[in-house]
Formats: sequence, structure tokens, C-alpha cells
Amino acid sequence: MPPRVVTLRELNHTHLHRQHLLARSSMSVGDMLSSLVGLQAQEVKDPYLALWSRLEHFTHDDLGNMLVDRAAVRGTLMRGTVHLVTAEDYPFLFQSTYSLHLRGINSTASAHWMPREHHAAITAKSHELLSDQSLTSLQIGEALHVDWPDFAPSSLARVVRFLLPLVQTPPRGVWGTKISSRPAWTLPDQWLGIDMPREQIAAHEMIRRYLRAFGPASPADVIAWSGITNLKSPLAEMTDELITYLNEDGEILYDLMGLEILPGDIPAPVRFLPSFDNALLGFKDRRRIISDEARAIIGTPNGLFASTFLVDGFVGGVWRVMDGALELASFQPLLKKHQREVEREAKRMARFWTGEKLPVRWMDLWKLPGKN
Repeated sequence: MPPRVVTLRELNHTHLHRQHLLARSSMSVGDMLSSLVGLQAQEVKDPYLALWSRLEHFTHDDLGNMLVDRAAVRGTLMRGTVHLVTAEDYPFLFQSTYSLHLRGINSTASAHWMPREHHAAITAKSHELLSDQSLTSLQIGEALHVDWPDFAPSSLARVVRFLLPLVQTPPRGVWGTKISSRPAWTLPDQWLGIDMPREQIAAHEMIRRYLRAFGPASPADVIAWSGITNLKSPLAEMTDELITYLNEDGEILYDLMGLEILPGDIPAPVRFLPSFDNALLGFKDRRRIISDEARAIIGTPNGLFASTFLVDGFVGGVWRVMDGALELASFQPLLKKHQREVEREAKRMARFWTGEKLPVRWMDLWKLPGKN
């Protein structure tokens, strides 16, 4: 029998379900972070909104206390970007993505500004520096520059950021605290009280975790989300636990056996998302949640994204706080019922995001920064 064709709306609703965006969940913050395989977090406030849109009764302190108590941690993981994960998941995710770090630091361009023969000594010295303290990248680079004066502090710090597992320490990422523009880093061994695995972990478990949160998906989607390559062999070795589908373009998608594909005709509520949200970034082909046209609109010249809201399951517009109001812009005219739903959710979100009761104002989409 040929693989079943999964429609775009079925992919959309299945994706929303696995991302906990069809209905808010009563699970704990830690369980949600684990279920989502972490949250992208280079924008320090983004994870709070991502969790608020997925969890019942979520408060800022629910996450802030986890960071302070070292139950959650921020570190450079998938795609070489900062993610927020549970302390329990950090060792597994770092080792699973370490090949990405090695590929970057061992590239020809990297070797040009920092010869590889210095890497071992630099990382050993950095272990000493960070054994009982947190330092910014600038402080790490300047400390190493004493022993390696021929290299720029920024180059030395970059080697450390690539080769060592490093985590950011509070107050970075804690809502309501002063956010430093230069995060402090330390070793997870001492910060989390764990023993980091020394060998790279095979990709099988990362693929399983990814499919539970994002599947069905193509190998290219897994690569786009994780940044790691060479997935052909692991996928072939997982044949007994995978099922294949086809999307409407005839592309093969993989999923774990036993996971549900949702029908595409069930209601999908309005949800507000931060600028970098898992739901939008988990694929190479993101059309299951955002059209190619909308994706081009939300991007900005400096590589950032506008914050978005979902209407009927798909990205329907963008939002921002500006001049004492929550401003909204939709890509297409909305049905009256959808407009009312967007405005109701917008008022709730604004209170969470700003602590204030802000007026909601619709704006011209083309007045967005970078869209003139």
C-alpha cells in the first residue's frame, strides 16, 4: 500500500496539537519544556509568552523560579542558537548537537582566525577559569588573552563558546530583572551539579523527541530544526518504529508509529506567539503553519521576525506594543468572529506581556519596520 497522503490542514492541526496550541495544558513548566524539546530563547522574554500560550494558569515566576533554582537552563544547542531547556535535558541535547559545534569551529574560516592546535589548551584553561564563577564572553576572552596575546579576545572566547558546554546564569532570562546585554556563562558541571557525557550521542533519540513534538516531518525538517546532518543512517535503523506519509506535494514524511494524525476540521483557537517560537521554526518547509508569502512578510532586514498570532491554525498577522497600545495587523481581512477572538486574546496577552491593560489598535501591515 502506498503511504497515506496527509493534507495541509491535517498537518496543521497535528502540529498545533503536538505543540500544545490547540488547547492549553495543565502539565508543569518542566514537562512542557521537555515535551517541546526546549524553547528557542535568544530573545529572553520569548519563552514566557510561548509558555503562556500553551499552559493553563502560567505565571512569570513559574519559569523564573526554575532558572534561579537551576531546574531550567539557557544554553547554545539546536542550530547553534540559545535554547531554554530543563536541567535534565541539557546534557543529552548538548551532546546530541555537539557535531554542529565541531563543524563550525573546525571549518576553514574558523581555522583561519584560530589554528586548531591551540583548541585543547584554550579549553583546558577555560575549565580553570569557569570552575567556580560565571564570566561574560568578553571577560573570558580577555582572561585568555593574557596567555594567548597573539589572538583577539573575541576569537579566544569564540573557541570556548563552540567547544565547551556552557550555560547562562541568572539573572539572565528571569522576568522582571535587569537584563544585561552581555550574558554570563559557566560550566554546566558545577552549575547544575551534573556529569556531562563525554561521547557524542547517536541521533536516534533526538529524532524520536523531534517527531513527538513536530512530526510528521521530512529529514530536511529535522536537519533544519537541529542543525545536525547525516540522518540517513539513523532513520534507516529506525524503520521498525517509523511510519511514512506523503504530503500534498508527494514528499515523504516520517512519524513515530502510534502517534495520532488529527483531522483538519476541528476548531483552532487564536494564539499569540513570540518572535522566535518553536511552532514556526521547527521545519524547513513551514507551510503547515505559515504561508511562504506570510513568512516573507514577517522577516526583517536584520534577520529578526515580527511577533505573530494564529487565526484558524495558521499565522494570520503580526503584533507589537507601541505607544501605549497593542498594535495588530492581519495579512488578510478577517471574518468578524475571528477579529473578535483576536482582540479578546490580545487583551489577555497584553496584560501578561506588559502588566498593563492596553488598548488594542489595528494598524496597516505595511507600516511595520522594514516594510516601507
